[in-house]
Amino acid sequence: MKNQAAENENLSVLNAMYKNSAMGVYAIEQVLKKTTDAKLKGELNAQLANYKNDMTKLEEEIHLEKGSPEGISAVAKAMTGMSVMLDTMKSDSTSHIAEMMIQGTNMGVIDLVKEQNHCANAGQNIKDEVNSMLQREQQYIDKLKPFL
Repeated sequence: MKNQAAENENLSVLNAMYKNSAMGVYAIEQVLKKTTDAKLKGELNAQLANYKNDMTKLEEEIHLEKGSPEGISAVAKAMTGMSVMLDTMKSDSTSHIAEMMIQGTNMGVIDLVKEQNHCANAGQNIKDEVNSMLQREQQYIDKLKPFL
C-alpha cells in the first residue's frame, strides 16, 4: 500500500501536469486566432492535439489517485487572453508569435520542474511521466525555433 505522502505527491505532480496541458490548450487556442502562417498553424495544431490527449490521460490518472483535475483559474485564463491580445497588437508576425509560445512553454517547464523538485516521494511512474512531458515541452520549443 502506498504511503500518504507519496499519494499526495503523485496527485500534486499529476495536477501540475494537467494544469500545464490545460494552459497549453488555452494559450494555443488564443494564439491560433492571431496566426496567419500556415506552417506555424500546423505546428501549433499538432501541439494542441498533444496537450488535449495529455489532459484526457491525466484526468484518468488523477481519478485513479482519488483526486479531481485542477484546471487553470479564471484569473490565469483572463491574464493569458489579455497578454495574447496585447502582445499580438504590438506584432502579429510569425516570429513574434513563435517567441510568445516559446516563452509560455518555458514558463510551463519552470512550473513543472519546481513541482518535480518538491515531490521527491512521488512514485517512479509519475516521475517518469513528468520527465516525458518535460522532454515533449523541449521538443515543442525546438520545433518553434525555426519560426523566430
